[in-house]
Amino acid sequence: MSSLVNPVLVWFLLGALLAVLEFCVPGIVLIFFAVSAWAVAALLALGVRMSLAVQILIWIVLGVVLLFSLRRWLSGQLTGFTLQKGDLDTIPHEAVGAHVEVVEEIGGKEREGRVRWRGTLWRASADESIPAGTMVEVVRQDNLVLHVRRIG
Repeated sequence: MSSLVNPVLVWFLLGALLAVLEFCVPGIVLIFFAVSAWAVAALLALGVRMSLAVQILIWIVLGVVLLFSLRRWLSGQLTGFTLQKGDLDTIPHEAVGAHVEVVEEIGGKEREGRVRWRGTLWRASADESIPAGTMVEVVRQDNLVLHVRRIG
């Protein structure tokens, strides 16, 4: 690099540009190369002397190592972990067995009503009509619909 260009500033700005571009590109990839550019800038700022070829080599190798070692973990932290579709059947349904109050009449098989479970309103269905104010038991949960029956 020319003596007129500060390599620390160049690597820092490259890292900043890559970090901003991360928001425009799908997937989490560029942030690792941004971090590796900042690492090269830090090494240069600390007085480590190295040629441009070594700087580029450190940037690429560190970026690839970070990408392959941290991408899956960071993706999970930022987007949440998801399950495979088949795993949804194995998730326990906490509502099953709970006693809940009907807050909006359930019209039998023809019309869903609403029940309150853990302070939240849930769609509910039943084999028979059940008026509001009745206590019922959850017998099955299909996604966001609770299937209930009268208690007793």
